[in-house]
Amino acid sequence: MTDNERTARTFANQFTPPLNVCATERINNMPVPDAWAISYHDGARGLGITAVAYHGGLHAYLEAAGKGDIAEHAGQVLAKALGLFQAEKST
Repeated sequence: MTDNERTARTFANQFTPPLNVCATERINNMPVPDAWAISYHDGARGLGITAVAYHGGLHAYLEAAGKGDIAEHAGQVLAKALGLFQAEKST
């Protein structure tokens, strides 16, 4: 197992169940040796994760994509993931 594959699998194994990891030959349509991709998309919630491990690094992205009605839930999920969510205080 290469260092890049190990990085990808370490990232993917943090999820329950672990995310799938696959080798990829291109990133941004450019050939990249020993690159690994991880992706997940929940179509019902319009939320997902894309990550790539290559050249000894990891690039991971949270994403929201869907109709406008996902905005509130997607915003809360992403804000919570970044530690930027503050629930409304009850009066």
